[in-house]
Amino acid sequence: MGRAAGVTIVAVSPWIWAACAGWALFGLGLSGCVPQLFNAAGRADPSAAGADVSRVAGLDSPGMLSGPAVIGRLTYLVALNHAFGC
Repeated sequence: MGRAAGVTIVAVSPWIWAACAGWALFGLGLSGCVPQLFNAAGRADPSAAGADVSRVAGLDSPGMLSGPAVIGRLTYLVALNHAFGC
């Protein structure tokens, strides 16, 4: 809930301070679910916990690497706050 609300605030806010508050809300939302994902991956199969956690971490990398590139390309077509909304 906090993640969606935070990104929505960033996407629609015309003020920098409101956008910063939106990013803070987004970060608070992630701070609760990311540790749970790693915990669940480690407990799914105790004999392969390391491999499972590394798979979850590896799935995050493409999004972190491609996200800024996609948003940057979208800014050629639409405003930055609309690119965040997409």
